[in-house]
Amino acid sequence: MQKSNYPFLPDWFAISLRWLTLVCFTCALGITRSFNWGLAGIIFFSLLWNVLNSVSTILNRRIRWHRLINVLVDGLVSILLFVFTNGIPGPLAFSGILVIFSGAVYFNILGSIMAAVAISLLQSVFTLFFSGMIVSAWLPAAFLIINLLIAAIVGLLSQQVIVWLRQYYRGTVRSPEDDEQPQVVPVANPEMPSINELYEMIQAISGTLQYSSVLEITLAKSQELLSKDSTNAERLVSAVMLFDEASLVIAYGRRIPPRDMKIQFKARNGLLSETLQKATPQFSDDPAHDPELSQMVIIQDCQSALCLPLNRGLDSFGVVLFAHPDANFFTESKKELLEMLCSQSVIAIQNARLYEDLKQEKERLITSQEEARKQLARELHDGPTQSISAIAMRANIAQKLMENDLPETFEELKRIENLARKTTDEIRHMLFTLRPLTLESDGLLAALNTMAVKMKDFFQQNIESEINKNILLHLDVAKQGVIFSIVEEAANNARKHAQASVIRVTLDLMPKDAGIAVLTIQDDGKGFDVESVLQSYDQRGSLGMINLQERAKLLNGVLDIQSKPGKGSRIIVYIPLDNQAEERVQAIETAFES
Repeated sequence: MQKSNYPFLPDWFAISLRWLTLVCFTCALGITRSFNWGLAGIIFFSLLWNVLNSVSTILNRRIRWHRLINVLVDGLVSILLFVFTNGIPGPLAFSGILVIFSGAVYFNILGSIMAAVAISLLQSVFTLFFSGMIVSAWLPAAFLIINLLIAAIVGLLSQQVIVWLRQYYRGTVRSPEDDEQPQVVPVANPEMPSINELYEMIQAISGTLQYSSVLEITLAKSQELLSKDSTNAERLVSAVMLFDEASLVIAYGRRIPPRDMKIQFKARNGLLSETLQKATPQFSDDPAHDPELSQMVIIQDCQSALCLPLNRGLDSFGVVLFAHPDANFFTESKKELLEMLCSQSVIAIQNARLYEDLKQEKERLITSQEEARKQLARELHDGPTQSISAIAMRANIAQKLMENDLPETFEELKRIENLARKTTDEIRHMLFTLRPLTLESDGLLAALNTMAVKMKDFFQQNIESEINKNILLHLDVAKQGVIFSIVEEAANNARKHAQASVIRVTLDLMPKDAGIAVLTIQDDGKGFDVESVLQSYDQRGSLGMINLQERAKLLNGVLDIQSKPGKGSRIIVYIPLDNQAEERVQAIETAFES
């Protein structure tokens, strides 16, 4: 038996509808003079049941499974009245509305529809097989359609009425605790922790940058603080639910069985959905019948639940769920305490995530630097090192030729000179790619033109560029340097792997959005399968695509790689030119991911 200090509003609504329905049934029987002892007994039983419900509701008490029991009792009364009044021709052919009303009040529109289907099937079975009447087969179907229509209307209306009743009660009626408060200077609440306890709580939560430790300490501290003035706090069920892609998963829990820890919650309706949509704490006095929380075995024994959002600015990390078998466990003071605790936890969770992101970023930078060193070593080995070795060999040959063939010696010295000049140019090109001084002095356009000339001279690679000069006014030297690095990396990839005859580089404003610049590097090479390359990328020695993605992130931009075998490749980078455009760029990234 549950007890509460607050009225069960759905029960009052159901009792009122039951009184009204029974009065209508009695009037219909009286007008048609169809009363007999059997019908009187059924009506009396239903009246007595409603009186018992009224008394328990006045006392703010509920029996276990009271909702389902009420629907079943009303269903039994409905079918008995239908049978004892000769079914469809009788005065109570509409008796099914009694159970439809109960289903709507206790289980919303889904309950009313299920009640309509069940009562229609029972009425059809009686009509076709036991009534002795010869009826058409379409009559039960028509009966089902009428009951479903009534169920849909009643289900929608009852849901709105209950919401209105709750809002009206909360807005106009004072709780018993409010009436008992003396109109004097408020005193300290024994349920609230002291300043020292709050300080220790904040220190404990904020004193770690380990993500899992923050979650564990949050639930441990909530249990500890609630145990101060609650003898049954050890029965508290708590769980931190965090987003894993599109679902909520239990990252850490207390008194949660292993089976429940594996459940994924879509958060599309019920307490979880309401908490995330409104971004405010939400309370439920019947979590066992929640559309999603009812999946948890441990929740079946709980009569109250409090769900708090883990929000910080525009970021939503998930929710914290507290549940307890006692319907009156979560007082206003405890709600405020848990809300304060979760607010501090959000800050700690955000800090822990930032720390994890910094660690990952540091590892990526180390990997990129190591790759850059390896790339430089490969280029030095394949280029200048080989050339210098060739110079040394030819110098040795020239030395020997000077003893026998002086004219040939002069030719060899010319070849050595040309090779030395070529080696010098290669080293200068490498230094240019590492630090383009032209970019620092003359800007991105001049640097791209210089790169195109050097690529043509050294590798016979044609590069064409078309840059909107107005965009450069919105980009500082650092961002122009990142754009140059992206172009240089993409152009080298196309030269080495795509066998492209022409590489075209364009930088222009995005159509219909002057706040976003679009950088495009396109070639007419042999192309590749993007998905297959990305899937096996961890087994490749090169980190070219990772470098492109990281450099795009440095611009707060989004990278899009488009390619097909035999169709060439196109690398597109969407670059925000102001703070407002960053959100629109992120929307582009979300569209790519979906």
